[in-house]
Amino acid sequence: MWGICVYNKKTGEFFAARDHVGIIPLYYGSGPNGEKYIASELKAISDIATDIQILEPGCYITNDMKPAQWYKPQWHNMDYIPNKEIDYQEFRDQLTEAVRSHLMTDVPFGLLISGGVDSSIVAAIAVRLVKEGKVNIKDKHMDAVHSFCIGKQDSPDILAARKVAEYLGTVHHEFTYTLDDGLDSIPDCIYHLETFNPTTIRAGTPMYLMSRKIKALGIKMVLSGEGADELFGGYLYFHKAPNEEEFHKECIRKVRDLYRYDLLRANKATLVNTRVYIF
Repeated sequence: MWGICVYNKKTGEFFAARDHVGIIPLYYGSGPNGEKYIASELKAISDIATDIQILEPGCYITNDMKPAQWYKPQWHNMDYIPNKEIDYQEFRDQLTEAVRSHLMTDVPFGLLISGGVDSSIVAAIAVRLVKEGKVNIKDKHMDAVHSFCIGKQDSPDILAARKVAEYLGTVHHEFTYTLDDGLDSIPDCIYHLETFNPTTIRAGTPMYLMSRKIKALGIKMVLSGEGADELFGGYLYFHKAPNEEEFHKECIRKVRDLYRYDLLRANKATLVNTRVYIF
């Protein structure tokens, strides 16, 4: 997850780019006198720039302000249908390494768990790596792995996450909120999410409330299970796919659109207070 802008003071040239799936947002536009603006938040340039656009994932721009794509994977081709058998051990090793590499941090970390498959797997790998000594939490001023969940009192997520935390042995923190809490925070949530999309706001509101409380506990970074449903067709409507080809194409479409919705929500609702790594 990264967004970068490099500027050469001597030549006036710049280079700005965004990560391959668009976890970190980048916006760009021009001013009335030809000046150029680029920012990771829309609100930073909305009052001074015109013709503001979103730099799409896996793209970069330079002084000509014409986006170019640097990330061109084979899976972007909708007509490419892979027929290779899955090597499950290889996949397990890759996922484990992804979790391990993101835990190579010098700040206290935690786990977001909802009781669902995706976040539970990530949490289980993280806890196992700590137990095996491959991640040293003592260097992060922690004495245990902490996990977090938010929901209304005795909601399904709260109850399921509690079971996962008990099984994994994490220090678990449950945050509950009321309807009034949610309604009161919507204006702030919209301000930080920079969208009026109802689904994004609905999911972003509790995430925003939770990240604020996580920060208060001294946790600087958390892992989540975001993006797995798009990668593996986890949504219920995927069961109605007419064939394997259409299933695969819908997964591609969902992953390529993640930056518009779930990644936008997970990034902006939490970066107000902490940092979230997306899996």
